[in-house]
Amino acid sequence: SFLDVPPEIDADATTLMVKNVPAKYTQRMLLKEFREQGIQAGSYDFFYLPVDFKSRANLGYCFLNFRQPEQAQDFRATFHGYMPTRLNKRSKVFYICQAKVQGLPANVESFRSSGVMGRSVAPEYQPMFFDERGVEVALAVLESTAASSVVDVLDQLVGPRLVD
Repeated sequence: SFLDVPPEIDADATTLMVKNVPAKYTQRMLLKEFREQGIQAGSYDFFYLPVDFKSRANLGYCFLNFRQPEQAQDFRATFHGYMPTRLNKRSKVFYICQAKVQGLPANVESFRSSGVMGRSVAPEYQPMFFDERGVEVALAVLESTAASSVVDVLDQLVGPRLVD
């Protein structure tokens, strides 16, 4: 089967795509499941689960950018072929592959002027950005600084949200 051998990813790849995400999963549900399986919240700095705004169901895939390529490799080893459990349905199996857009700067750039970042879009449907402690950081804060790392903007934050 396609799950027997995980797809090759470049040794320096940090952004992964997770396919076959159950449609009822939310961003927070999926992140919680990842953490429950041992993925450290501070190991990634970008997460996005695209959603159909009419049905409010996700589109079946998500993106994660890890700080280090080794973290991406570990994630792939853990989750390629994994059956998500939060909804008590075991019909879908995750397929992990390398994303086309690689790295935090490229992901920030791809969403900077995206409609999904508009004020009319609820925050739970927008891409999420995190500092090294796993604290969510607003894209506007990232844009307002020349920081090379999300953690560089922590002192500018007011009321950061912790992902539970």
